[in-house]
Amino acid sequence: MISASALASLRAVQEAAMPDSCEIQRRTIGARNAYGERTETWATVETVACRMAVKAAQGAGLESVLPIGVLTAVTRYDLTVPHDTDIRGEDRVIYNGKTYEVAAEVDDVTWQTAKRVTLTRLEQA
Repeated sequence: MISASALASLRAVQEAAMPDSCEIQRRTIGARNAYGERTETWATVETVACRMAVKAAQGAGLESVLPIGVLTAVTRYDLTVPHDTDIRGEDRVIYNGKTYEVAAEVDDVTWQTAKRVTLTRLEQA
């Protein structure tokens, strides 16, 4: 079993290894437009310390997809943020001026010292 003080120390070490910062954005549904449709905006809910890396796991990294006839490159990344960051599967992340989408729900686990989230960035090829 890990003591509360040992867990706090491990979390501090993890956060010290996050040299950058990023914005967590969440979709908000606004007023109706001229066509009666709800408008969608993205609001920053938190700015946190982070560390970004290109995903190196099997089957990850650079892929090509063909959405509606336009070739798009999809790159997957691992984003590490503090353990108590409120980040969800439907959120976006702004990192170094680029927008990324969270690729999956984020689970809370026992003795978590940080959260690791898979992100995707779509780019026109």
